[in-house]
Amino acid sequence: MDQAHRDEPASEQDFAEFLPCMVEKVRDYAIFIMDATGTIRSWNKAAEAMKGYTSEDTIGSFLGLLYTEEDRKNGRPQHNLDIAAKNGTYQEESWRQKKDGSLFWAMIEIIAIKKKNGELKGFCKITRDITAGKSLQDQLTREKERAQVTLGAIGDAVISVDQNSHVDYLNAKAEQMTGWSLADALDRPFAEVFHAIDEATGEPQEHQLIAWLQRGQILQRSYSAVLISRDGTQYAIEDTAAAIRLPDGNIPGGVIVFRDVTESRQIFKTTTYQATHDTLTGLVNRLEFDNRLQRSLDRASKGHTTGAVLYMDLDQFKIVNDVCGHHAGDELLKQLARLYRTVLRERDTLSRLGGDEFGVIADHCSSEEAFAIANKILQSTRTFQFVCKDRTFSVGVSIGLVMFDGTINDKNMIVQQADHACYVAKEKGRNQIYHQLPSESASLQRKDDIDWVSRLNDAIRNNHLQLHLQPIADVNGGNRSRYEVLLRLQTPGEGLVLPERFLPAAERYSLMPVIDRWVVRRVLTWMEENLDQAEKLDFCSINLAPTTAMDGTFLADLGTLLGEYRIAAEKLCFEITETAVLTDIRKSLAMVGGLRALGCKVALDSFGKGMGSFAHLKRLSADFVKLDPSLIARMTNDTIDAEVVKSVNDIVHVMGAETIAQGVEDQATVDALARIGIDYIQGHWIASPVALGSSLH
Repeated sequence: MDQAHRDEPASEQDFAEFLPCMVEKVRDYAIFIMDATGTIRSWNKAAEAMKGYTSEDTIGSFLGLLYTEEDRKNGRPQHNLDIAAKNGTYQEESWRQKKDGSLFWAMIEIIAIKKKNGELKGFCKITRDITAGKSLQDQLTREKERAQVTLGAIGDAVISVDQNSHVDYLNAKAEQMTGWSLADALDRPFAEVFHAIDEATGEPQEHQLIAWLQRGQILQRSYSAVLISRDGTQYAIEDTAAAIRLPDGNIPGGVIVFRDVTESRQIFKTTTYQATHDTLTGLVNRLEFDNRLQRSLDRASKGHTTGAVLYMDLDQFKIVNDVCGHHAGDELLKQLARLYRTVLRERDTLSRLGGDEFGVIADHCSSEEAFAIANKILQSTRTFQFVCKDRTFSVGVSIGLVMFDGTINDKNMIVQQADHACYVAKEKGRNQIYHQLPSESASLQRKDDIDWVSRLNDAIRNNHLQLHLQPIADVNGGNRSRYEVLLRLQTPGEGLVLPERFLPAAERYSLMPVIDRWVVRRVLTWMEENLDQAEKLDFCSINLAPTTAMDGTFLADLGTLLGEYRIAAEKLCFEITETAVLTDIRKSLAMVGGLRALGCKVALDSFGKGMGSFAHLKRLSADFVKLDPSLIARMTNDTIDAEVVKSVNDIVHVMGAETIAQGVEDQATVDALARIGIDYIQGHWIASPVALGSSLH
């Protein structure tokens, strides 16, 4: 969870964070990571298939393992790394050796991975087996007719040209894709037969191939070119051009090899789209909203223009969910998304930020224009009616409006101000617009924060903080007992207040380490007072705020607390968010190691919102990985989402941890998670939180 002790995340995050899963899907390229010394640290399936070594064979070994004995004697492995470190990259074609001793001709690139300050972190090595291509090149040099027979039998499309760039051969696959027969294409200019354009710009690309051939160089392109067949059919292609070089140095022509990647490119586009868009409404998601807002702030700063951010929270949305169910709530959100698109300008960005919250970025917009946009949204919502189960529902919307002019370049601050303005609109009676002026934003935020901090300090002193427990169930049943500890604030006027209301202020004013220590002590006290129930517990899972996770004194204080109670440390599991891990990996490793040394369990929370945690997952040695609800929200309706969850689950299991799926809201999702092999599930469908002190089963 983004903030400790929350039931649900504030927003849906980017699937673009699952790049390691995509790397595992690559079949043609061996991809692995080395540290700065050239020691292999990761190894994908394609590398295993290409080179014959398993991950166990290679991880922890020096790169030289993959070179021939002659190259090792000549110091080639270290030489190649040194060049990559100096120039940023090293490329070559040469022989490489498989585990069984056989050789293959490889196209290789070693990419240096550096920190912002230039310090070398390690290397990424990408290898493609191009033995077939090398063989073809050699055969063309020795015997053109024999090469044509071979080329005609392979699955890729092949075109060869003479030194004047006229076609002198097409294999059957090339005939099929270009729409030209060999007889018709023979002696025609290559550009006439191979009509390729750049997918993004529409600019012709065939001339680039010829230019590279004439220079005697190799050109390889991916995810850019589109081949237009003679009949107009379009193919997304990957293509490679290589010159045919004779022993005397002359270049009598070249060969172009290309393949149809239409399906895989469409999958890539779909995955990219889903990483930046909300799967329910089709609107951009929170991650993409933040990215676009940052670009808007940059443009406003450079162009001295103004813009606006609208933060919108629906009123009476929960009524529809409660009366008609979550599917009706989803349909309501989709209908409102379509409605809001009709009242916004074409250049405005509309986003679903999470739950029933929407956001708008309006560039090049005066305060009067921004208010007019907000008012259109308000009025259209007021007149909108939602029909479900023969009942008609009306909803409202509270809108927070803030302007930006480039003087503040912090997107998080702008969103925070808009969110606060939306909260003020709700406090003033809901279903209205609150335009928060820049002059009052900071002071209002400070006043609100100080009020919450004061109330929290009083709550700690007067025992008004409450703990609730939510079960973490075995996906296949079972009688083991585990719970996540959730924080609530009891107030005289409002009743129970959920953590999203007060934890941000506690974070900003460094109160979370105090609250987290209070939570640990309260849980231990309850366990000792209820030893019969505590003995049945597998563990209670307690969230640690990022500031607590980075607190060097917490481990010592925890050790002291454990010494005061008759409770085994293994009864406690501490959840550390992905955000905290990525803030300071060194301190995170120290915290995880310290917790495990005390005997406690560790869970990595909200996993999947970013890519960085994959790189550190093995080093963190977590007992559990809690998948972020955004990963499983639509997996029963989307095969790609389901595959992503399966891939993450497989990776976590390989690394020796168990998985917990959060936010489970229906039986179909439970069944899908069980089929995938998820270990544990949590969510309101399984059980709602109950107050600590209730009888647990």
